[in-house]
Order: sequence, then structure tokens, then C-alpha cells
Amino acid sequence: DQLSVIGNQSSTTDHRPPITDHRSPITAPRSALHAPRLYKTGDLARWLPDGNIEYLGRVDFQVKVRGFRIELGEIEAVLREHPAVAEAAVLAKETADGDRRLVAYVALTPALAHGEREALTPALSHGEREVDVAGLREHLRRRLPEYMVPAVFVPLEAMPLTPNGKVDRRALAALAELGRAALADYVEPRTDAERRLAEVWAQVLGVQRVGVHDNFFGLGGDSILSLRLIARARQAGFHFTPRQLFERPTIAGLLAEPSAPPAAAGEEVAAAGPLPLTPVLHWFFEHHPLAPHHFNTSMLRAVRGELDLTRLEQAVNALVAHHDALRLRFHRTADGWQAEVAEAAAVALERFDLSAAPSEERSAALEAIAARLQAGFDLARPPLLRLAYFDMGADEPGRLLLIFHHLVADGVSWRILLEDLAMAYAQLSRGQPVRLPGRTTSLRTWATRLAAYAQSEAAKAELPFWLSLAETGAAPTALPVDFPGGRNTYGSTDELTLALSEAETTALLQRVPARLGASIQAVLLAALARGLAPWTGSRRLWVETEGHGREEVLPGVDLSRTVGWFTGIYPVLVEPGGDDAAADVRRVDAALRRIPARGVGYGILRYLSDDAAGRAALARLPQPPINFNYLGQFQEGAMGESGPLRLGPAPERVGPEQHPNEERPAQLYVVGIVTGGALQVRWLYSRNVHRRETIQRLAEAALAELRRLAELAR
Repeated sequence: DQLSVIGNQSSTTDHRPPITDHRSPITAPRSALHAPRLYKTGDLARWLPDGNIEYLGRVDFQVKVRGFRIELGEIEAVLREHPAVAEAAVLAKETADGDRRLVAYVALTPALAHGEREALTPALSHGEREVDVAGLREHLRRRLPEYMVPAVFVPLEAMPLTPNGKVDRRALAALAELGRAALADYVEPRTDAERRLAEVWAQVLGVQRVGVHDNFFGLGGDSILSLRLIARARQAGFHFTPRQLFERPTIAGLLAEPSAPPAAAGEEVAAAGPLPLTPVLHWFFEHHPLAPHHFNTSMLRAVRGELDLTRLEQAVNALVAHHDALRLRFHRTADGWQAEVAEAAAVALERFDLSAAPSEERSAALEAIAARLQAGFDLARPPLLRLAYFDMGADEPGRLLLIFHHLVADGVSWRILLEDLAMAYAQLSRGQPVRLPGRTTSLRTWATRLAAYAQSEAAKAELPFWLSLAETGAAPTALPVDFPGGRNTYGSTDELTLALSEAETTALLQRVPARLGASIQAVLLAALARGLAPWTGSRRLWVETEGHGREEVLPGVDLSRTVGWFTGIYPVLVEPGGDDAAADVRRVDAALRRIPARGVGYGILRYLSDDAAGRAALARLPQPPINFNYLGQFQEGAMGESGPLRLGPAPERVGPEQHPNEERPAQLYVVGIVTGGALQVRWLYSRNVHRRETIQRLAEAALAELRRLAELAR
């Protein structure tokens, strides 16, 4: 047969090295490709530099598991190289809960069937049909990435064959009971390292138990939770990066190749000095010229139990000394805004006694004070945070208000700061000095290195991808409006929130991504596009997407516990195309996977590059009318609700976090967050642009699409 399927078939998430030593090159002239007639064989091959063709396997043996495109024949070839394995076959099978895992069926070599196991290799046990799975996994990991290592190994006396002598894959697939039973196996941690790391996983994921071969993302983990996992693991003595977790998302996989701690781990001092503006800071000052001092992120909590206000103030000041972002200050100059990290400045806890006011008036009094505090920042005078305590009287708990200017903290930073605040307060309560977890790369160091990276060839190599959006996104579908010409201001913002049940959320987070081989972000975006399509008249959606922005673009950088505003903001063109919801999710996921480095390069090229023409071309891209942001899972335990500092929800509003007359960049903001085990989707819209009934209809349509997808996993 002539080969008609030729090329390196790989996806953006396929990091495996080319494997050539177990294939026999086939010599064929390139002129064969120009023959008058070609026959499609179903074989996959690629040209080698020496002119040979490397046979890679059958196209119909390719599968997609958790977003990775995998060539099953490649795994089988490496398995056959093990001296204990005579024949091997690998299938992708689904568990009862809809998860998809790789299952390896192995037949032993003839010598082993005659009791010569130990003479041949110590990797096998003495049971007639038992294989040392750890030995096989280690053999595979030396040649393949973790996502290509099967989750289950099934030993067979002999491989079932078809009449023409080939492996009978249908017969293997029919071994349903054997496969299901094996897939249900839970491998508990066996070593001290596995047990300690499993405890960290269980705490971060909020699950009862974690097996050594359980997939982090299959248990409901996401990119934001991965940062928290890395930080917690680091405190326990384990060091790995987000990329390593993505490529080896199991405890066994991570411990198979232990990583040395970064050279700067726990040592970097957050020094004072100038700080180059990062992409998101450039974006902020570009889009908020009217009142840049008034753009905050805040939290109001009810105090449960006793609260020592002096200790609390000391704990907050320990955070300011530890995290350099909390000492940032900004100046407007003739050349634009400049930033620097200042020396530590004390934070004074402000106290407000509302106990004498009538009980029905206290909430209104608190909200009036909060509104004044929200508007009171001076960007030139750090620290850009406010701490206020409200005495609500003996009949109800006090309130604690924390306000950070968004320039110094994002959603990931909130998790870090709340954990550190609870830790510092607990240490002071025990009469101990404050000792916070070791510093990761400082914000100033990261910003300086990022500015240099923006001029590199690696950064500029992404420019063609982003410029291609100038054509595809040049004429995005405009959103219908109820009030043409209405001013889209922060002061006119209203909010509508709908939520899934806990059961639906569990299915959506843990089963749907595994079943469809797609990220949770793709699931949410596909549901959004499908829900809006009847309204906009198009499934094509031009959307501004936000990510945590802490991607690994710089070697040796660890941002897992670095406080600051890192958000990556970038445009995405979502084009789900049909009535099949599952197919639409896969289509959106494929589009997201084509985006380099999860979108952080867009801001780098848009604001930091010395390529003026490239910056101008990106600036001409139209502003997406919708902003989408998935904040991940915000666990209650991360919010200081246990230990000496016990905080709970409060009913009052925190006041306007943005200046009411500032224009919003997007018309609609759709924000997803999992809290209390349930996915909440917030729709933020302008009363000057859209009616509430319109947004209610859109929100319900998108939620119905999410429920339809959750049903796929039942």
C-alpha cells in the first residue's frame, strides 16, 4: 500500500518526544506523493530528515483522553520492549462514572509461563497471572509522558486473536466485567511520601481519599486549584510546577520524577524599587482613565467568636511586609503611569461603633461607611488596602471589611492572603512570632523578567496567531441592546445570579470534562455560546476571556504563592457549529487548546513588545462585547472559617467597588465560581443597556445548556 496519511499528527498539548527506535523506517521517494493515484490506508507516517518514512501506527488507533490525542500503538510498542511482555494491547475504556482511562492488556512471555519469572526479570511477581504493575509503569514513564501511562493493567495468559492472527480488539473490549472491576480499583498510598502528598490533595480538592493513580483534574481540579495544590505541596516538602502537574497529574506520576526545589524557593526578598508595568496593569490604565484610584476587590465577613483587633492589625501588617505587591504605589507622569515597590507602610485598622444605632439602621450605616472607604484610595500612598471593623452591638456579630485595590490583588491572591491572615493571627494568638510560608518569585522580579521576555523571539513567535484574529474577529456579531445609546457605566451595573445544584456541579466538574475530553472552561464557554445563539442570531461568539495569568513562560519562576494582579485578558473566537452539545464542547475545547500559553502572550505582545506595528495591529482588534471569567472553586476552608480567626458570610453590601461614572469595557460580564459545592454563574449588565428580563432569559438559556451537558455524565 502507498501511504496517503503522512505528517506529524500532534496537538498543542502533545509534548511527547518522537519515538523512532521501535519503528522500522520505510524507504520511499517523495515523488510517491505526486503519483496520479493514491490510496488511503489508514496508516500514519511522517517523513524523516534522511528521506525515510517513519511508520507511526494506525490512525484508527488514535484516541483522545482528557484532551490529549494519544496513539495507542505507541504505548503498545513500548510495552512490548519490556522483557516480561510477549504481547500488549491498549484500549480507552469508560468507567461507570463516565471517566475515560487507558487499559493495558498484557500477555506474558513464554518463558514466564513455565516458572522462570525471577530468572528473566525481578519486575514480575510469582502469581501465574500477576504482573508487577509498578515495574511496568516505571518502564513506560522512562519513555512516555504520564498521560500515556495506562491507569489499569490486565494480565492475560494469551492475547485473543482474529482468524488472520491479529489481536482481537473486539474480544478485549468485551471483557467488560474484568475491565470495570479493574478500573474500580483504588490504590491507596503505600509510602510516607505518597501518604503525605495524598493528604495535601484531599485538603485542596475537598475529597475524602485520593489514590496514587487518581487524576487531579479527574477529581475536579482546575488550573486555579493547581496553584493552591502546588503551594500546599511545597510547604510539605514537594516541589513541582504547573506544567509537571498537567503532564503527570497523579501522585505516582509526580513522585516518579522528584523535582529539586527552585533555587530561589523561600529565599527571595521582596525588595523595594521600580516595577515595570505588567500587561494587566497596562490594560487597566488604558480602560479606566476617569478614576483609576477607585477599582477594588473586597470582602465583608461576619466575625464568629472573639476577635482581638490588635492581633488582627499585627497580622495584616505582617502580610504587607511579606508580600511586595501590597506595598505598590503608582504615579502618573508625562510618559504614562509608573509603578514602584515602596518600603513597608503600616496599616491601621479602622473601627466603627454602630452599636448605639437602632438595629434596623445599622446595615445602612455600615454600607454608607463602606462606600466612603471604597472611594478613598490614593495610588501614590501605599498600602493600597483597607481594614475596617464594625461593632454591630451585643445582639449580633461584628463585621470585618477587607478592601484591596485590584492593582495589588487578584482572585488567586485572595486565597493566598486569607490563608496567610488566618495563619498569622493563629500564631500571634499562641504567642508565637509570625512565620508565613516561604516566598515564591517576587512580583518585582517577575515583572522585570517579563519585560525582557517580551522582546524575545519566543514571545514574538506568537504574533501570527493573534494577528490571525484580526481577520476572523474583524466583524464579530454585535449584541442586541434594549436601550440604544445607553451609557454602559459601573454605576448602572446590576447583577443576576443563577446556580446549579451540587449534584449537577459534581457531574459538570468531574465527569463531563473526562467524558468529553475537554476542559471545564470549554464546557462553560460552549454552553454560553449555545445559550446566546437564539438571541444574537449566531453561534459565533467574540468573547474576552480571563485566566489566572500565572503560566510558565519564564524558566525558574514560581508564582504559586506570589500576591499581585496577574490576570491574563485575551480575545477568543468561539464557534460551536451544530445541534450536538457534546460536539460543540469538543470544538470549543480544540479552539482553546490552539491558544498559546493559555493566552498570556496576547497581553505581552499587545503592551510590552518593542514591535510597534504588532502592537498597533492588536490594538485594532474590536473590543469583545462579553467578558467571561471562571474563578474556579472557592472552598470555604480557604476563607478563614476555622481556627482562632473565624469568619462567616455577612448580609450587607460592600459599597461600589468601581467609580460609578467609569465606562465598562464590555457590555456583559459572565462570571462562574464554585462555592459551597455549587456552580454559581453571575451576570453583570448595565441597566442603561439591557432590561433585567432580557438577562434573565439569557442566563436561564445558558444554565439549561449546562444542565443538558451535566446529563451526559449521568
